[in-house]
Amino acid sequence: MIVDDIAYGRAEITEPVALSIISSKLFQRLKGISNIGIPIEFIPSGEKGFTRYDHSIGAMLILRRLGASLEEQVAGLLHDVSHTAFSHVIDYVLKEDGGKEDYQDSIHNRFFNNGSELATILERHGLDPGRISEPNNYSLLEQEQPEVCADRFDYTVRWWAAGGDMDFVNDALESVASVGGVMTFRRKESALKFAEKHISVFGEGKREGLRPSEIYIIWYVFAGALRMAVRKGIIAVDDFSGTDSEVMKKINRSGDAEILGLFDALRGGLEFELADVNPKVAISKKFRYTDPRFIENGVISRVSEAYPKYKSRIEEDKAKNTYGFGIASIKGIKLPIA
Repeated sequence: MIVDDIAYGRAEITEPVALSIISSKLFQRLKGISNIGIPIEFIPSGEKGFTRYDHSIGAMLILRRLGASLEEQVAGLLHDVSHTAFSHVIDYVLKEDGGKEDYQDSIHNRFFNNGSELATILERHGLDPGRISEPNNYSLLEQEQPEVCADRFDYTVRWWAAGGDMDFVNDALESVASVGGVMTFRRKESALKFAEKHISVFGEGKREGLRPSEIYIIWYVFAGALRMAVRKGIIAVDDFSGTDSEVMKKINRSGDAEILGLFDALRGGLEFELADVNPKVAISKKFRYTDPRFIENGVISRVSEAYPKYKSRIEEDKAKNTYGFGIASIKGIKLPIA
């Protein structure tokens, strides 16, 4: 199988277990799930996107570049297989403020149960489904914040590759290495650049052409429409085990004026006002950031140790995220959304 990847270039996947997984129904389903969490018709100008399929292949490819075992590469390939339709928007459907955005993690193990499609494939190739179902077993694939791991590395460079910033992508790829089984940069300047690129998009929510936090307000409105659809019996929670387009088709076919009105508002672009005090709606979100390791003269340090301004930036942004943000109004939409 030849892959022409937007971040890593041309690569060939020949491992039988990887090919079996990629051709499976569960993995192919990831082609229909956007990492952004909203249908392309609602994506504002300036937002980039890719599918969970792309990201999963990418996690395997960066692990391969770092010299990870085949078992860890397979775990990387499968680390997002439990994502529902609309990715992390499901957290805002099930819990209005979004919480920790960890629903996908909470259901991950069930995809590897005895007799499942994935378990059968893994066992046929001599791999333990129970072990592979736990990404934390693999130090290059998964680490707690603020470490850089294959998951965070791929979705960061992939986002910027989609926007055409290949100088950043290539610099990150040339600098990153496995040191003691943990992703570490060989140049502190590259580590700082990665940290700043990551936090600007995934921590602060500053997208090109968008106001800060605008993507989360879009998520809030879209998740509200999905909650309405569940409440009215148009869709069921189980429907989220399908793809984005499958769920959208079911809702659009319902002809529900209230929900379709919210979709129209999203297509037209939302006009909103934020509120520091007494908001109509308060939204919390997962604060995503990294504090990468780098090695210099044989000594491993962190970006926050070498660059005090970045340390201050983390502290300030963490404080902001403790509160989240409030919405005073969204033009044409009654708050809160059911």
